[in-house]
Parts: sequence; C-alpha cells; structure tokens
Amino acid sequence: MDSTFGPRLLGHFDFTLLFEHTIFEIVPSSILIFSLPFYVHKILTGQRLVRPGWLLWAKATVTIGMAAVQLASVVFWFRSPLHSRLAEAAAIFYFLGSIGVIIITYASHAYFLQPVLFLASYLNITLLLDLVTIYSYYHRTGLDTIARLTCSLPVLKFILLALEETSKRSLVIAENRDQISREITAGFWNRATFFWVNPLLLFGFRHVIHDNNLPSIGEQFDSKYLYQKLKATWEKQDQTSKYALLRALVFSMPWPFLFVILPRLFLVGFIFGQPFLLQDVVNYSSNEVTQPDHISKEQEATSLIMAAALIFCGKAISKAWFSHIKNQIMVCIRGALASAVYDKSLRLGIAEAEDSATVTLITTDIPSLEAAILLLYDIVAMILEVAFGTAILTVFVGAASAIAIICTIKELQDPRRNRPTSPQSSLHPHSGSTQPQAHLIHLSGVNVTMDLTGTILRNASIIIRPGKVTMIDGTVGCGKTTLLNVMLGEMPLRNGTVTLSTRSIAFAGQKPWLLNTTIRLNIIGHKAYDEPLYTEIITICQLRVDFEQLPNGDETVSIARALYVEATVTILDDPFSSLDHETSSAIRLRLLEEGRYATQGGRSLVMTTSMKQHLDSADTTYRVQANGFIVPLTREQVNTELNELVRNRPAGVVSSAGSGADSVASSEPPVVVPATTDEVDNEREVASQKYSSISIYKYFLQPAGIVAVVIWLVLNGVASASERMPILNVANAASDINLATQRIPGLILPTIWRAYSILIDIAIISSGASYAAPIIPFFSLLIVTIQQFYLSTSRQLRALELDTTKMLVRHLIETATGITHIRAFRWQEEVRNDFFAMLNIAQRPFYLLYCVQQWLECALDLSTAGAAILVVTFAVKFSNTASANSMGLAFLSLIGFSNTVGEWVISSVAMETAFGAVARIRAYSETVPKEKYKDDKGPVSTDWPPEGVLELNCVSAVYGNQDPTQASQIDNLTVTIKPGLGGLGITGRTGRVGLWDIISARGGLTARMKDMRFSGGQRQLFQFARAMLHHQTMGTKILLMDEATSSLDEETEAQILPILKTAFAGCTKMVISHRRAVLDSTDYVKRLFAPDQSARFAN
Repeated sequence: MDSTFGPRLLGHFDFTLLFEHTIFEIVPSSILIFSLPFYVHKILTGQRLVRPGWLLWAKATVTIGMAAVQLASVVFWFRSPLHSRLAEAAAIFYFLGSIGVIIITYASHAYFLQPVLFLASYLNITLLLDLVTIYSYYHRTGLDTIARLTCSLPVLKFILLALEETSKRSLVIAENRDQISREITAGFWNRATFFWVNPLLLFGFRHVIHDNNLPSIGEQFDSKYLYQKLKATWEKQDQTSKYALLRALVFSMPWPFLFVILPRLFLVGFIFGQPFLLQDVVNYSSNEVTQPDHISKEQEATSLIMAAALIFCGKAISKAWFSHIKNQIMVCIRGALASAVYDKSLRLGIAEAEDSATVTLITTDIPSLEAAILLLYDIVAMILEVAFGTAILTVFVGAASAIAIICTIKELQDPRRNRPTSPQSSLHPHSGSTQPQAHLIHLSGVNVTMDLTGTILRNASIIIRPGKVTMIDGTVGCGKTTLLNVMLGEMPLRNGTVTLSTRSIAFAGQKPWLLNTTIRLNIIGHKAYDEPLYTEIITICQLRVDFEQLPNGDETVSIARALYVEATVTILDDPFSSLDHETSSAIRLRLLEEGRYATQGGRSLVMTTSMKQHLDSADTTYRVQANGFIVPLTREQVNTELNELVRNRPAGVVSSAGSGADSVASSEPPVVVPATTDEVDNEREVASQKYSSISIYKYFLQPAGIVAVVIWLVLNGVASASERMPILNVANAASDINLATQRIPGLILPTIWRAYSILIDIAIISSGASYAAPIIPFFSLLIVTIQQFYLSTSRQLRALELDTTKMLVRHLIETATGITHIRAFRWQEEVRNDFFAMLNIAQRPFYLLYCVQQWLECALDLSTAGAAILVVTFAVKFSNTASANSMGLAFLSLIGFSNTVGEWVISSVAMETAFGAVARIRAYSETVPKEKYKDDKGPVSTDWPPEGVLELNCVSAVYGNQDPTQASQIDNLTVTIKPGLGGLGITGRTGRVGLWDIISARGGLTARMKDMRFSGGQRQLFQFARAMLHHQTMGTKILLMDEATSSLDEETEAQILPILKTAFAGCTKMVISHRRAVLDSTDYVKRLFAPDQSARFAN
C-alpha cells in the first residue's frame, strides 16, 4: 500500500511513504534548490553587512551536521530492503537541500540584516514534516535504523531556528547599528509572534513614552526613499489613466503587495478548516463513526487535538502576518503619497495653496486611499470565501443554499457608479553670459488678467537695475502686490515677458510669514547663523527694543529675514504699513540712506508703499494707476507730491521720542521657543496622573444620575445576551440607546456591550466541557492582564501619533501661507527635507501603534488557540462530561472569541482616549481663573452699555503668563472716554470708496470671499463696511479700531475717515494707529511708551 499515492494509508493512522517522499521531501527540497542562484549571486556581488562571530560558526556546525545526517540517510536508503527508487531519489534531493541550507544560512547571516524569511519557513515546515516521517518509519518493517537517524534532523533544525532567532545586532558592521530597528534583526518567530514589541510595551507600562524613546522602524519606511521610488515609477505611467496612481504605487514597492497574498490565502484555508474541525469534534462527542476504515478511538482523539492546534495556531500566525504586511503597506503608502502631495504643493499657485487642500489630502484622503487599496485584498479573499462557503453549504445543506446566496448577492448589487498645477508665467531666467547685466529684472509688455477680477495690469514695463532702490506707488487695489508676484513668477501672464538676470531673490510679503519656532530661526531661515550679520540686521530693523519685551514687531522680523539672506534682489511688499512713524523712519534711514545697506555690493531693492513720504528714498519710482497702466515718476514729480503732502498735513500731535535702541546692549532675542514634544509629553503625564479613571467616569456620568446609568447597563447586558441567545429580542433597546447618545457615550456602548459578550462567551465555552470550567478564571485573568499591559503603551502611542501629526499639519499650513516666500528664497529643497524629517518622526508612532495592535491580536488569538486546544482535549478525552450540542456551541463561540476580546480591548482604549478629553475639560474648568463681576453683581443686560462711556481705571496688562513685575505692556493706565466726541487715539511703538464696483464686477454679494481677490487695503475697506452694518443693526455704542487703515494709501484714507465719523457719530471710539491723519481725527491722543517711561497725553 506504500506504493500508492494515498495520501492516507488505509487501515492506519498514517500517510503512505510515496506521498511523504514526494510531498514532504522532494517538493520542499526542489523549491529550495530552485532559489539557490539568487543567494549565490548575493554572495558573489553583494556587500557583507555582518561579521561572522561565534554565531555564524555555530550555525555552520549545525548545518554541516544536518548535511552529514542526510548523506548517511542516502547511504542507508540504497541499502534498504524496500528497494524504492523514489525513496532513494527523495533522499538525494533532501541531501542536496541540506547543502542549499548551508549556502542560504551563510548568505542570511552575512549579507542580510534581517534573517531570511524563506530559510526560516523551510526549516519550520520541514521540521514538522520530519516528525510525521519519523512516525511513519517507526511503523514500517526494516526502517528502524533510518528512523533513529532521522530523529536527529528535527533536533538540529530546532537548534538552527534558535540560532536564527538570536539577534546579530552586535555583529553588524555599520556604525549606526544601535539605531537599527529591533524588527529588522528579529528572527522568524520573534516577528511572527511580535515578541520584538515586548520591550516597548514593557517600557510604556512602566514609564511615560517620549518621542526619543521610540525605536527606529527601518530605512524601508524612509519618506524620501519612498517618494523617490514613487516618482520614478509615476513618470513611466500613462498619467491619463485612472489606474495610473495604483500601478505606480504597486510597481514602486512590489514585494509587500505580493507577499501579503500568501498569508491571506493561508488564513482563508484555516478559517474554512474550523467548521470541519467543529463537525468532527461534535461527531466524536456523539460517538458517531467518522472514518471509513478502522482507526482507534485514541488515535482519532489525538488527531482532533493536533488538528485543533494546527488550525487555531495557524490561523493566529497567518492572520498576524497578513495584518502586519498590510499595515506595512499602509505606512509605505502614507509616506510616499504624503511626500508626493507636499512636493506638488510647492508648485501650486498662491490661491490654490491658500485653500489648504494639502492638509485635507494628507490627513483624510490618503488614509481613505490606503483603506481602498488594501480592501482589494479582502475583496479577492472574500470572493474565494463566498465560493468555498457556497460549496460547503451545498454539500451539507443542499442546492437551495446556493440559490439563496446568489439571490442575496443580486440584491446587494448597486449600479452606482484636476487640480490646477503651478501658475504658468512667462518667466525667463537669463543665463549664458557671466558679464554684469544692465538690469536684474525686466518686465516687457506684461498683461495680467484673472477670472472675475478682469484685467489687473496693462502693458506693464519695468526695469530693475543693479544697486538701485525702486519703489512702486499706487492706490488701494491697483495691483502693486500683483506686480511683485509677476516678478516672482507667481502670476500667470496673458502676454508679455519677465526676464530675470539672477536667481538670488529675497522677499517679505505684506502679510508677515512667521513660523512656530524661535525668533532667531525665523530671521536666519535656512542660512547659516552669522553673528555680525545677524546683529547688523536686527539693528537696521529696530528689533532691539522688541527683544527686551515680548516680540511684537512681526513685520520687522519678516523684513529682517529678507535682509539676512543678502540676496541680489530684495522685494518688500509695503513693509512699513503697520509700523509707527519713528520705527519706519529709523528703518528707512538705516536701510536706504545711511550706508545704503539695501544696495551694498550692487544689490537692488524693490518696494511697494502706500505712504508717499517713503518715495523720497527711491532712485526709481513707478506708479500703478487704477486702470492697470504703470507710469514712471520723475524726481521732480515725487518732490512736488511730497511738498504738497507736507502742506496739507496739520502739525502732528505726538512728539517724536527716541526709540531707545541705543540704550539696549543685547542683540539677542528672548528665549521664545515653540512647545517641544517633551513638554507635550509632560503635560500628558500630569493629565494622566491628576485624575483616576474612576473619578473621570464619575465626573462624566454624574449629570445622568445613578438610576439612569444602572438601567442603561442592564439594558446593554440584556441586549448583548440576546445577540448570543436569539430567543430573546430586545436589540431595539440597544439601538435606541445608541441613537440617544453623543460621541463619548457612543464609545462606552461598544465597550460595555463587548464586555458582556465576553462573559457570555466564557460561560458558553465552559459549558462545552466540565473539566474546562476551572481554567476559565485563569483565562479571564490572562485577558485582563493582556489588556492592561497593552492599554498603557497603546494610549501613549496614540497621543504621540496625534502630537506628531499635529506638528506635520502645522508645517503644511506654514508652507501654504508662506509659499510665495519659499519660492522667492528658493527654499523648496530645504522645506521638502524638513517635511521628510517630520514625516519620518510621525511615521514612528503611527507604525508602532499598528505593531502593538497586532501584538494584541496575536496574543489574543494564541490565547484562544490555547483555550481551543484545552476544550477539545477535555471534550475528546472526557467525552462523557458534555453533550455534543453543548460542545458544538462552545466551539462555535471559540471561533470568534478572540475577535470579540480584541474589539473590546480596542474600544476600551478608544474610550480611555476619549475620556482623556474629559479629563482635560475638567482640569480646564478647575484651573482657569474665573472672572468675577464687580460687587458680586450678575451679568450685564443685553442693552449694555446704555451710553457708551468707556472707563479704564489703573489697568495693567501683560502678554500670556509673563511676570507683570518684569514686563508689563500696559502699566497703571487710567483714562475715561465719553461718547459723542471724536474719540481717543492711541499711538506708540509697534506693536464706500469704490469697493462696491469691485464686488459687483467679481460676482456680487453671493460670490465666495476668496473669489474677490481683495488686496490688503480692500480687505480693510470691507471690514469698515461690516462694522457699519453691525452698528446699524445692533445699535452698538463703542467702536474699537486697531491699525484699521494701515494698508490704505493717503488718498483713500482721507476719503474713508469722514465716512467713519458720520457712520459712527455718537459712539465712543478708541483708535490704535500710527497714521497721523487718523490720530488727527480724534479728540485725545495717548502715547504708550516703554514700561520704564511715563505716559503722556496730548490734545
């Protein structure tokens, strides 16, 4: 009978030798021999990464021993009385396979940081097959010697597997071996069971995890590396195809997409093995004959126990491998696509960048795409599962089941079925000649027209010459900023050309671009720190006084950044609009007159301005007219307009005061830095220690009342029981409860539900075998221990993932708001590298969170496998302790038990995370000072104030948490402002008009605000209109204006002030401004000096 293929040997609990020699020896040996050329090529051409050390010599000893055993086996088979040619060929193949094991073991040790998965798989599979073969040899006559010889093979393979599990980190040749991921150097079983995650879980269980405590996740997840591979494959695709991105992703990282298929197929096989195992166990318990030939009861029981172990353990391992590779694919997709989206954002136009679509794409759309791509694997597997399931149901139930499934599928069928790129401008960088150019920037016949806004610039021609200061003047909304954007290549041209003779350009926009970092880094940007240059720049920009207090000169920081670069051309967009007269005059004096810093070394300055007095410092002046034409102004025209401006302006009410810059010796800014990750971690630690979970639950549930909470818990328990016992039907109660709750109670619901489900499942499982009941308390304790061990680390990793993602989003927003500055400074490569670094930091908690979740699933699945083995063992060894029906119900509960426990743990973590928000709310409500009403009176009435008298009595104020004794921005201020007068004007160191025609031409009142494309001055005019409407509607009595005309030119400002005076007649007005015309329209002016100076009034 051994000469037949079998596979079963009739009448025996065994396989035929023909089947074993073919499937157990020839097939795996052939596969290994077929793979040898790859590893030989790696040895001959690859670079050795690991030193030999004792570990390689130990492996060599074991593998040589395996080859010697196999060689002896070949000799004994040729002398065997069976005279089987197939057995002799199988022995030769097995010997050649052992030679291949020696080669692959050496390659795996010396040329791969990660132990070769193929070798470990071969050793594990053949080890189990060797055990079966040994059993067969011992039950055959004349094969005792071969059986005893073969017994050494599983032992040697087990030793080799143990050596492969030993970390070779200390033998790695690279100097950064301590930074190599633990996963990289982990062996097969270390990775299969996620044992390498245990150090991180143990650390998180005992300590607060900081970002620098997280282990490396490997170079295969490096964002720059993933992006470069995706970019290379994307360029080869037909980009018009709707599947181009999917193909590019697959071809850029093909191996994970292929490797994930095998464990998914194994998982399908083990899942479908469970019902057959269930049927055999139930039949065994009911004493039904399950085999066509005679097999002893003891052998059948043993086979059922072994089958339970194989199916449940195999399901746990294959599920863990599938999920882990799937998660690796998700992390790689995130790194590649997020980098690609960010790179694209650096080439978007100004309007598109300001939409912040990049944030949405990276935080929302990319995760959706990851899920959609990975869903393809589940769809294919589910199709197989449906086909297999239908076939099985047809066998057991009949053809009617297949018809019902087909009808259901038909009912479920559902027939449901370009972002703009960077602006195309005619920007021509001049190259070729190295001789000095007659011009640095040359605009010739430029016309700019935009949707809705119409023509902005008409036939504009400008020449920017080396070593000259060029100023551009014009009224509100005439196109001054548009003209600068044309020079920067940020505006699409209808026609005309822009020629640049240099790529060295610095830029400071009308809206300051400030990063969430130190003041010094905001100024120096990506240029190396040069202390003399840095000191000179902050002196020019009048920043020394600001450094003594909290920085409040945002625009001067932006100017300082542009000057620090020392570019050939510096472009400033109305830089002095929000600065006081003394500060702006001092900066202009040092920048444009004393020493002419702006034009040193042949550099040029281009500046727009809304204040004509600055035109006096210009070498060349252009005016942008309201109709879009640009005309040059001669020096005589400029002087005439300046003289006219002086004659029409009344004497100032505020005397000039020294800025005090010379009295400040230090040029360093104060230590103002963004919140670090360690500070965030400390806040997390304090929040977690301040309140216990019980107190938070009590704080949250107290408003509902104890009776409602108890009723809710009871209803959940009954509903959960009804799910397991269909004779009860109160599921609608749970649905009604879910509909009546908000998000946080909605997280409590599945946690409580699954907790009840676990208890019910445990009761059902214990009823399947009486002897299994005593292990239930220990099993429950094991589940709770796993949950607590997992919970602490998982919660911290989730918080770290949120923190690092928040840092990433902040960088995206800063890039979007400063895209013009980034391109002007040509910092694309620097900010791209910054993004790669931040994304790599964000990837670590993101990936490790997946890993600890997989550790949880694997631990629960293996625990369930242990429980299943015990239940089956008790059921078949003590079959009189339970009925076949109870055994079947218990086994059925076991199949989905690990999933239920896993979902409970994950939902409990989500609930704990949500209650962290409750803890923060509680801490906020307890720690934030509560404002008290004077004389214990209640809130003011809705018509307050009745008259509009504004009184400040001995008021002092500081920024944030500053010490008032050291830096008080307002100190002991006392003033009373009565209604009906012109108002109070406040000045100090920095800290109708045609609008309707523009709105009508750009879509009217129903158009979107961003489609208006308002300039800075037009936005201020719009705010005036909104304030007037609010005053007319609500009858307000007080008007507060904070630098409300800073972006207006003098003519527009002169027109708007009388309108404001009429519209807000009878109101108490407090106006903060540095513009003299605004201050002249008030009755009183109060100047705020530095804290060490006294305050003075002037009328």
